[in-house]
Amino acid sequence: MFVKNFLLLNLTIAVFVWLLSITGIFRLPEGVLYDRYVSLAPEVERSSSRILLINCELKDKYSGDERWLRLLGILRDFSPLRIAFTFLPPSVSEDFYREAIKDGRIIFGRETVRDRQEDTIELEPLPYPSIHGLKFGITNLPEAFYGVYRYAQTSFSVNGRVYPSLEAAVMRDVIPDVKLPGVFLINFNGKFNGLPNMDIEDVLAGKLIPELVKERVVLVGFKASEAMPSLHTPLSSRGLLLSPLEFRGYALDTLLSGNMIRTTSPLTRLIILMGMVILYLTISQIFRIRLSLILPYSILLLIFYLFACYALFSYLNLWIPIVEILTLHIITSAALITRKAMMEEEGLRRMLLETTIKLEKRLLPESFYRTEDHWSQLITFVSQSLELNRAIFLEKVEDDHRVREVKALNCSLEDIYERRRDYEREPYSTAILENGPVEIEKRPFFKDVKEGEREYIVPLIFANRVLGFWALSIEHSKVQDIPVFLSMVRDYAFQISELLYFRQQQQMRLKRQTWWRRLLRFEATKLFYRELWENLSVLETRLLLLEKVLERMNTATILYDLFGRVIYINRQMTDILSPLGIKPYDISALDLGVKLTGIRPERFRGFLQRIILERDEVSLSVTMPSDINKMYMLYMRPIVYEGGEMPAMGVYPFMIMGIIFVLVDVSYLKSLEAFKNDLFTDLDYRLRNHIEAINLAASLLRQESLPEKQKEMALQILTEKVDTTNEFIRDMKEHLLKDIFVSDLEHYPVDIKAPLLSAIEHISEKASKRGIRINVEVPELAGLVYASPRLRDVIIEIMNVILHDAIDGSEIDVRLQEGMEVFELSISNKGIGLPQEIMDRYLFSDSDETRSAELKAIKAAIRQVRQWKGDIMVSSDVGKGMAFTIRLKRVK
Repeated sequence: MFVKNFLLLNLTIAVFVWLLSITGIFRLPEGVLYDRYVSLAPEVERSSSRILLINCELKDKYSGDERWLRLLGILRDFSPLRIAFTFLPPSVSEDFYREAIKDGRIIFGRETVRDRQEDTIELEPLPYPSIHGLKFGITNLPEAFYGVYRYAQTSFSVNGRVYPSLEAAVMRDVIPDVKLPGVFLINFNGKFNGLPNMDIEDVLAGKLIPELVKERVVLVGFKASEAMPSLHTPLSSRGLLLSPLEFRGYALDTLLSGNMIRTTSPLTRLIILMGMVILYLTISQIFRIRLSLILPYSILLLIFYLFACYALFSYLNLWIPIVEILTLHIITSAALITRKAMMEEEGLRRMLLETTIKLEKRLLPESFYRTEDHWSQLITFVSQSLELNRAIFLEKVEDDHRVREVKALNCSLEDIYERRRDYEREPYSTAILENGPVEIEKRPFFKDVKEGEREYIVPLIFANRVLGFWALSIEHSKVQDIPVFLSMVRDYAFQISELLYFRQQQQMRLKRQTWWRRLLRFEATKLFYRELWENLSVLETRLLLLEKVLERMNTATILYDLFGRVIYINRQMTDILSPLGIKPYDISALDLGVKLTGIRPERFRGFLQRIILERDEVSLSVTMPSDINKMYMLYMRPIVYEGGEMPAMGVYPFMIMGIIFVLVDVSYLKSLEAFKNDLFTDLDYRLRNHIEAINLAASLLRQESLPEKQKEMALQILTEKVDTTNEFIRDMKEHLLKDIFVSDLEHYPVDIKAPLLSAIEHISEKASKRGIRINVEVPELAGLVYASPRLRDVIIEIMNVILHDAIDGSEIDVRLQEGMEVFELSISNKGIGLPQEIMDRYLFSDSDETRSAELKAIKAAIRQVRQWKGDIMVSSDVGKGMAFTIRLKRVK
């Protein structure tokens, strides 16, 4: 319907342009373009013309028979086709005109004169009224359009009678039955050097060449002069001005040669314009011209029109309404651009509305800066995570020494003492100097500070610029570990500083974007594409968030479409499949399942059919050949569209979007099973020893012959063993009752040897690439220590630092020693090392100077080991290397 209306609109435009053409509004541009085409037409030879011009001076008009009869005689001897005088010689005798009538090939030109008495237009009177039968034509100049003569006229009306023009009279004398138009375009094409011509003096002197006269029309007239000025014609663009004689010569030559410039009738023009509209729209639809290509497409089509019209004009003498076509083309292009723009805008509006509705339905959270009060969310989050009593973000006022409030919680700027609002004073200067959180101890910062409430101030620095400050207070009882608390405050402050920096940058941009500047950039109103871009950015943020969630998941995930092609795979799955030489994008879901589980393809295909047709969930066990200690569960389930969830675009077979494969690492459960076996084996061993000692002591006490002293010793041993056994059972009961899944800070008996060897195996590949050898000294039998399965991760973090510091080709020594109270694990290298004081400051001080992720992990590992009632010692020396010693409490 819209295309029909659009076609109707363009046909209406064609009719409108046609009506303008009829009114003559395009005459000026059409004439200019016509003149330009004439100047570019290919040149033709002068000999092709059927005209000979004989130029006379204006004074020769009044000469007598001695000149004109003699000229007439010379010309008749060369057998001309016709002889035409553009005037009536007034001073000749009657014999001259009688000879002309008698010859029959002589035609004269007569002008029209105005009768002032009767105010009428009359023909120029004949010199001899008694002469009858004189052939003549009117020599009045045709109408000039804006000063340029392009058309010739074949007839004139004088007192109600129609007389032919001189050119028409000659043409009809040559071909009596010829049909001539009332007005025609003179063909100047290619005749830039003028028509063949001679001066009358040369003709009278006998210099006339017969070939110039024979079977040609000889046109006798006057040269251009002050009394008879030159005329502007299309040849004027070439610098050629024509006399009236030459102008009539071109007009007569056009009639005689039959090469008249053909023009189109009004009806034909209307048909052409409508055809052009249909052609333009057809090409646009066939090639599906986009909005961005309409302008180049229109320009190319304009160029094509110009060249096509030039070819038709130059070689076929056909002048079509090119200006009207160009006008129609421009208006149609504008209409097409408008239509495309309207359609795209309508599409954007619809897409924007649908996207907004979908976002609202999905309860998609807005980005940080698009929320109504993002700083409130931020300060609430920080305060809740740190259990703060009060918090306030302050920023420096430009060109002032005061601070102003950005956002506050449980307080305001008025709750700060007046003198404390000057950032050039204490405690701001101290905080800037320390470049970290500083406790305010001497004088209170906030008003009405409660007893036991500690106050801190933190500088907000970004890009080496002090942007503001963060003041906070917290109850002393809520701070369990001051260094950890200050470290968290420092990390938060770094992120808040960055947000404050971008906030200030955004405020500066908004100040620069004044209304009149946006108006000059044509941004006074909000553009739809910008709003759509904002919504798509929100969707992109959500998609990125979901991808990051899948990427950070502990489970390996791969998503297939219904036909087994990979849609998404996370890093964990890639890490698992790479050692097996499996390229997930090159194989189908069936092939991957067969390779992982080892099940026959026919059986696994049955599982896939269950998933698709019955929408069932299937789980299978997977063991990796590359690591027998690893064990996985493969969960396969369909992603099914529920009612009302189907997208607007397309229909999915079986209402299933895809199939998801999830590999869950159950090696932890396997290790727990091993820990349980080790624990019960060790428990059985220790209980047997204690019971045997008790039995031995009891058997000794049953002997009556045993001396009293030995009985007392046996009784003491019995009592000690019973107490030790009871204590051991209570200790084991306490650990066995713990839920190891609740917190990784709990500790219980674990085998130290297994996580150590697993960590060494994990790090050995990196070491071998650098040519580093790992020397391991571990006893064959090792007891249990108080730790958790995180012991392996702690050892890996330490070995990463040791390996990073080690010199290529060197050695790393790993030694495990068992003592009476503790197990001691030492890991050392030969490497670059750090000064001991710097290492101690990085790992054991309250400051958080280092930004190294590895050293931060070591610092977290130290806290972990101390939770297990153990300790980590570090020694480092420049040029020698590092050594870490882990001491863990032994299970007795």
